Amino acid sequence: MCPISAMAATEQIRNFITAADTYRKTESSKSLTQLQRHIKILFVVSDLGVFSADAQLTCDFYLSLHRLLSSLGVTSQVTWLLVRLLEHLCTDTAALALLRDRYCFLPLVAGMLVSRMIIFTLLCARRYCFLPLVAGMLVSRPEGDRTTLLLSVTEALTADITLDRFEPFVGPLLRTLSELVCERGESAAAALRALYHLTRCTPAASDALLAAGQRKRLAKALLSTESGRLEQLQAAELLLAVTPAHQPLPGQQLRAFLDLVWAALADGLAGGDVKLMRQAGRLLESLVSELAAETYEDRLAPAVKQLVEQVTPERHHQAGLILRPLSALVRRGAGGADVWRPVCGLAARLMDQPEAVEAAAGLLEAALHRQLLPPDGGELAAALAGLERLLSAEPAPAADPDTNCRRARAVTALLAAMAAHTGCRAPLAERWRPELLVRLLRPLPPVPDGRPRHYTAAEVVVGALELARALANESAGWLEAQLELLRDARLLAWLGCALSADDRDLVQRALRLLCAGSLHEDSVQQLTDSLSCQRAGAAAAATAGDVAVAPPYRPPIELSQTTVERVDAVLARLQQERGDTKESVSLVDTMELYEFKVAALTETVAELEQALQAASTLTTSLRLQGAQSAAENAAVRRLLVAAERRVESLHSASRTAEARLATADAQLTRVRQERDQCQRETQQQHAAAQRLERELTARSESLRTAQQAVTETEARRAALAEQVAALTAEKQGKSAGEELSAARQRQEAALQEQESRLQETSRALHQQEQQAAALRTEVTNLELLCKSQERSLAEKDAECAELLEDNRALRKIQDMIHSISSKAGKEKK
Repeated sequence: MCPISAMAATEQIRNFITAADTYRKTESSKSLTQLQRHIKILFVVSDLGVFSADAQLTCDFYLSLHRLLSSLGVTSQVTWLLVRLLEHLCTDTAALALLRDRYCFLPLVAGMLVSRMIIFTLLCARRYCFLPLVAGMLVSRPEGDRTTLLLSVTEALTADITLDRFEPFVGPLLRTLSELVCERGESAAAALRALYHLTRCTPAASDALLAAGQRKRLAKALLSTESGRLEQLQAAELLLAVTPAHQPLPGQQLRAFLDLVWAALADGLAGGDVKLMRQAGRLLESLVSELAAETYEDRLAPAVKQLVEQVTPERHHQAGLILRPLSALVRRGAGGADVWRPVCGLAARLMDQPEAVEAAAGLLEAALHRQLLPPDGGELAAALAGLERLLSAEPAPAADPDTNCRRARAVTALLAAMAAHTGCRAPLAERWRPELLVRLLRPLPPVPDGRPRHYTAAEVVVGALELARALANESAGWLEAQLELLRDARLLAWLGCALSADDRDLVQRALRLLCAGSLHEDSVQQLTDSLSCQRAGAAAAATAGDVAVAPPYRPPIELSQTTVERVDAVLARLQQERGDTKESVSLVDTMELYEFKVAALTETVAELEQALQAASTLTTSLRLQGAQSAAENAAVRRLLVAAERRVESLHSASRTAEARLATADAQLTRVRQERDQCQRETQQQHAAAQRLERELTARSESLRTAQQAVTETEARRAALAEQVAALTAEKQGKSAGEELSAARQRQEAALQEQESRLQETSRALHQQEQQAAALRTEVTNLELLCKSQERSLAEKDAECAELLEDNRALRKIQDMIHSISSKAGKEKK
């Protein structure tokens, strides 16, 4: 079957919820087949993020899964399909957290595992002669796979679990897991890991194992564990937990565990196994309190030297897992300066590594307290240089606030230890700049409302102020830095948290700072306001019935103690009568009374266990109801956010519409002004065109007059030419010729004058024709411009009409938004 995407998985989850509800109502074979098919489809979901989403659908899915597992027995095939589905979901970290913490699947799986072991025990009991019939069935492969499946889910659900109290399912589960570990079968390793997780989650689990009758068998099985290195470490730590204080393990066995720790640390560092190194570190910290320092002095130096030699620059990010348990050995007083100087050098080189700075600072601080490092040695200078590189570098992506606080606390503790040493104070004031301390305090989170969950940030602030106070005597810059830190509102708020902490030492340190420091009036006011806000927040959380701080509901338990009280009264009266009358009471009668008291106490214990079981069932039911309510609240919150966003979008649309309306009004006014101006220009152009037409008409008349004059002049010229020819022909004499020549000259002069006039008239006529053509062109252009202006006016009128329509539509939308807002306001009221 192909993997299913997230979008298709959502639809398959809905189908599963529907099929589960149908099967629980009908319990028919058809609904069973459909349910099995939908469960098998969910096995192949590739993106398990849909099972960890904070949605109503996810809550309904887990609740349906919980109801199915609660109603079905271990003999149903659907049960084991659901367990396989749980194993598939446990591979996702977020889904595993939901299964473990919110929807309480561990009691169900634990009950299934315990019931299977009870059935196996009953069937294999000697008084029921079923062993020859069912032995092969119980040890067959499917049954073994089911037990392994249950153990796998139990191991995943018990990892990183935190139990506030000893739940009713923990005791039977502890006995079952210890029995599986003692059997040393194929499932012993998984049972050992689950048992280890349970003993770490609550201290009462170790006490229950100590009180169990099979403690010796369990200890023997733990000593003979031959699984992987991780299981051997877990078995060793579990053995230390179940070993009573009056019967400690022999020193040889503890030294063997110590050799196992050294080998595990070396193997984990060589192979990059972080989980193995963490487990070895926890076991080493447990062994430090059990072993005397002189018992492992001979093996300490070579083991530490081997670990230091294995830490190459490529493994610096993992070296912090080694330095943390070694710090416990330094504080314990093991080894001398020759053993720890190489480790301190390694820690100094690791001060610029964000993953290892906490462990490195802790080890250097422990070495300073034991005076294993000289004040003028190179280790402290290298540590300060590395820390300066770390703080001066570009800020890395934001880590967990708790991790930042722990790192800052370790660094401030190291710096405070150096400042407390007389030989280190002056070099520290010179090499360590105040701005680096400010950068160290920058990632601290703001003070929460009410009472904080922990005071790590408050410890960091108090340590930083103590450091600034110690170095203020060495440098004027540090004195100014101290005054600046005391004016910081965020640091003053954490200082106020330190004053209200439960740690007496922290409160005393904060009070010493306030008594020794010179607080400005504004700083005193800020500190007072911070304390008032914290008290007000805590009081509001306590009186408002907040879910996080409200005590869980506990049904009233009323058990009758009449029988026990009567037995005690009878025993007291017997003792009194025995003392008064000096008569002896038979031992048998006294024992019968005590047996009766034991029976009454047994009955009371049984009633208390039943009440505890009922309370646990009620707690699980309330947790499931709380999860469902939280999912419903989240859905309603999302709807409310969507509604608020929609209202905000409508308000934004209203504002946009109002802005568009104002813009449209401005555009309409501008268009109207442009239209009026165009009309005025058109009228002016019409007037200019009429004037040009009149001038053209007048010039045309003058042109016709000039043409007529030219025609008449040519006619007179022709007549004069004929007269000259006649005169020439008639007169042949000299006087006549002279007169004729004179007349001819006069006529020629007149003709030349007429020709010059004619040329001037032609030129004027040509100019008038050109002007007329220009006037005609201008008139044509004016007519085209008038037509374009008329078209523009028509378009502006159409645009005005559209803007008016948009204005009316926007006003309708605005009215609708106002009506919706008024309805929403009435509903909120």
